[in-house]
Amino acid sequence: LQFRPGINREGTTLANEGGWFQGDMIRFRSGQVEKMGGWTLDSGQVSTGGPYVGVARSMLLWNGIGGQNYLGLGTSKKFYIQNGTNGALYDVTPYRAVISSPSVSFAATNGSTTLTVTQAGNGAQAGDYVIFSGATGLGGNVTAAILNRGQGFVVTAVTSTSVYTVTLPVTANASDTGTGGGAVTASYQIPPGNDVNTPAVGWGAGGWGGVNPGYTNTGWGQAAPAGLGVISALRLWSQANFGQNLVMNFRGGPIYYWVVAANPSIFYVAQVLSKSNSNTQDGTQYWLTDNSAPTRANFVMVSDASRFVIAFGTDTYGDGIQNPMLISWSDQESPVTWTPNITNQAGNFTLSRGSQIISARQNRQEIV
Repeated sequence: LQFRPGINREGTTLANEGGWFQGDMIRFRSGQVEKMGGWTLDSGQVSTGGPYVGVARSMLLWNGIGGQNYLGLGTSKKFYIQNGTNGALYDVTPYRAVISSPSVSFAATNGSTTLTVTQAGNGAQAGDYVIFSGATGLGGNVTAAILNRGQGFVVTAVTSTSVYTVTLPVTANASDTGTGGGAVTASYQIPPGNDVNTPAVGWGAGGWGGVNPGYTNTGWGQAAPAGLGVISALRLWSQANFGQNLVMNFRGGPIYYWVVAANPSIFYVAQVLSKSNSNTQDGTQYWLTDNSAPTRANFVMVSDASRFVIAFGTDTYGDGIQNPMLISWSDQESPVTWTPNITNQAGNFTLSRGSQIISARQNRQEIV
């Protein structure tokens, strides 16, 4: 049998007699169909133990100048960098806040896995991730190694502006009467996102009385949930390598930057591009000379040859008012310079047609 090469889905299966109508993991060589290699399971685990957290929404593979093979993995909860195929996944999720003063104090209850955490001005919400450092053991099963573990804890409940609870991996005993010492730092990661789009329901979330005037499977004008058309968006990441470093952004959030450390065994936490950020890692400064970098963007990428960091659907020079049709870009070869000046090539431009920018892709000599 001689079949026509290629997959043709413009007609029906009957009209495509003698040809291929659909296929999976195949390619054509010399007019003949040939199978392609399938997928293999990557067995990489998080460096602090266990599988990654959340639903994976974005992956990017790139190489470091030292020959490293990196994979950026953005999930609905965190952001990871994998060190080579089947290598460890390092949690580089940016911090919302790192608070050492006032210090953290702990309180455990005998026979319970609930740990009460007190720290004024923490700003935590249920579901947030927090990592403690500098803590001492509470005297029994709750040791310093447990409190300072790298994977941290999930906030289970917030009881006041200063108090919240987390769940311990062990059960406290009668000897756990300590408070963790007097110099405990809490690092709060950016709030996690949603795994899926979630309709908002309740009074005022949708149309008056929740009435849908259109047709439903029960007829015209039947009552419908009040949240139709109002959703809480899932967490979507965009990312692009700037040389061997990485620029990333979750939809509606700020722009973050991750650098490859001189020591390949060190994986720093990604930093927000902001004037208020005074962190330096391996000589890389993360603060700006002004507040010109977008504080909100829907998508970020790096142009291939010219190396501009380009953000889509941004605010204007960090004013916090997001324009879904505004494109902003940094100076060439500089992810930290965003204010237009006669000495640089930074700038922005509002597209005149459309409602919002959904995504962007690098094509040959242009961006679509």
